[in-house]
Amino acid sequence: NSYGGDDGELSDQVAKAIDYYNGENFGNEEEGKSQVISRDVMDVIEWVMPSLMRIFTSSERAVEFDPVQPGDEQAAKQETDIVNHVFYKENDGFLNIYTFFKDALLSKTGIMKVWWSPQKETEREEYEGLTDDELAILLSDKDVEPIEHEEENGLHEITVIRTKSEGSAKVEAIPPEEFLISKDAKSIDPKKARFTCHKTLKTRSELIEMGFSKKKVKDLPTGSTLLTSSVRMARNNLEDDFSQDSNHDSTRQIEVFECYYHVDFNGDGIAELRQITLAGNQILLNEEVDRVPFTAITPVINTHKFYGLSIADMVMDIQLIKSTLMRGVLDNTYLANNGRTAIQEGMVNLEDLLSSRSGGGVRT
Repeated sequence: NSYGGDDGELSDQVAKAIDYYNGENFGNEEEGKSQVISRDVMDVIEWVMPSLMRIFTSSERAVEFDPVQPGDEQAAKQETDIVNHVFYKENDGFLNIYTFFKDALLSKTGIMKVWWSPQKETEREEYEGLTDDELAILLSDKDVEPIEHEEENGLHEITVIRTKSEGSAKVEAIPPEEFLISKDAKSIDPKKARFTCHKTLKTRSELIEMGFSKKKVKDLPTGSTLLTSSVRMARNNLEDDFSQDSNHDSTRQIEVFECYYHVDFNGDGIAELRQITLAGNQILLNEEVDRVPFTAITPVINTHKFYGLSIADMVMDIQLIKSTLMRGVLDNTYLANNGRTAIQEGMVNLEDLLSSRSGGGVRT
């Protein structure tokens, strides 16, 4: 019994906010009349964003560890440097913070996911002007595989693939429509909810790389309602149903639910937190974990509820009112500048009437 940003009334509210931000028509426009739109939702959000980013990113340190007792100073400094390097450099922390805040201002809630990825990652690296010794040191790394190599004047130009197999910390601001939470959640903190879920799309190839059984993955159904959710359609300015499915079986997209659920699975009477990954009608993973990987933020908190109010929620009515008034003023201006004249045929000289001259006469 969960809800999120990809279904029902909540989805329609978020999609409406995105349409207002993008300056889409209200749907009450009339042909031949003004259709101007005031961009108040965009103006307010873009006015707020620089102040938020200045507060949270003016320092190069997203977090700082304090020494607890004498002798901890060096360790605290190293911990601070490592965590900030992982957050800002390895995970593009500035962009994640920006997306996190903007999602909240526009879509009620910003969702950040933080997890440890054990997957192997590969990076392409290019080196120029290496000496023989430098080349030998580079190739001595067991995680480096050369793919291109040229030598000129005793110096080496080489391209290698570096494989990271030890895993890494991941931080990502996920789209709000991909997040689900139990309807009885009474706090903005997802860790206090009975159920949370990341609903996403993965290809068969990605699922196999994540370590899931090839046999199970092969039989999973493709397709997803996520692609056609009103929020995603509004964000991408799409009016009709569309598909991102591939003709190749390995790259067809499958709807995957990564769920975190407090349930008594082992029968000891105490509910433990478990990660249950579902795809189609298959359970790909069911194991006990120690934490929920989500954190959330909302501009205006509704007490004892997860979803609050966005800045767009408080500004959309102003945008509609201003646009309506502006349209009326412009329509009246057009009418005043382009008035209609009633003429009784045969009673006036049309040439005189249609010749606009200062002080000119009209024969009748």
